[in-house]
Amino acid sequence: MRRMWPVAGLAIAVILFGVAPLAAQPPIDRAWPSAPRERGGVTSGLTVSPFFEGWYENPDGSYTLSFGFFNRNTEELQHIPHGPANFLEPAEYDGRQPTLFTPRRDTGVFTVTIPRDFARDDGRVVWTLQTPGYDEPHSVPGRVGVEAYRLHYIPMAMGSLLPMLKLQEDGPELWGPMTLAGDAREASAWASGQNPPGSVTNPLRMTATVGTPLTLTVWVADRIAPDAEREPVTGGARWFTHRGPALATFGEQPLLPDADGRATTTATFSESGEYLLRVRADNFNPVDSSTGDQCCWTNGYVAVTVSP
Repeated sequence: MRRMWPVAGLAIAVILFGVAPLAAQPPIDRAWPSAPRERGGVTSGLTVSPFFEGWYENPDGSYTLSFGFFNRNTEELQHIPHGPANFLEPAEYDGRQPTLFTPRRDTGVFTVTIPRDFARDDGRVVWTLQTPGYDEPHSVPGRVGVEAYRLHYIPMAMGSLLPMLKLQEDGPELWGPMTLAGDAREASAWASGQNPPGSVTNPLRMTATVGTPLTLTVWVADRIAPDAEREPVTGGARWFTHRGPALATFGEQPLLPDADGRATTTATFSESGEYLLRVRADNFNPVDSSTGDQCCWTNGYVAVTVSP
């Protein structure tokens, strides 16, 4: 798997080799609603930018586009509901993006899988965000074709692979930011696992009540290539509030699974409504596995209806 080029490095390459860039990431802030505030290194009043992480070529001929974001604030949460300030185009893909943006960078938060014909016609999936209080939105296009943005799910240098995640003990084994069920080496498994339970468009469903902790249990396992240059490691898991009226409060984080791979925490909700939680399983202990390397983690999604 190739590392993502830093934005500055990509810009230099564009100048030297004449490659047309996808977009400037992140876009330049052109107008402040007021001066950004900083107290003791803590910033607030800054923007959130959408990021296109890169694209995967899938065994069945489709492509998957990966997106993340950068909240420039060090402590301030930004809540941008779906609508004119937070949308994906074409509209058929809208609704998969987050609405709650925790501070700083979050990588590979959701993916969009597009058919071969859409990619061949230079089709773009564009994510637009407009931070509250700012006049100009930030947009980033995701598309196939720029080699510097190509991502892979083949083994990394030391043999790290995308870890296994299960949201139920007898549920399907999920892998990758694209939340696929099956084996990456088999096109048939890919095709049959396009929308497994636990994906962003088909989340596992649960219910809860305000103020009562909801138990969340996942199963995590490190995966490495047969000829790996490292020993297996203990994986990890971390929960995020992807969508909802407010942040959920999670128990112990990050989670380290027990000997059976089980990792349990709780989520407590302060407001009623519809939530979508994301859990990220990872094997970030080896040096070849990190969000900066665009490897190795697996996303799972849980929809929670919270009653008063």
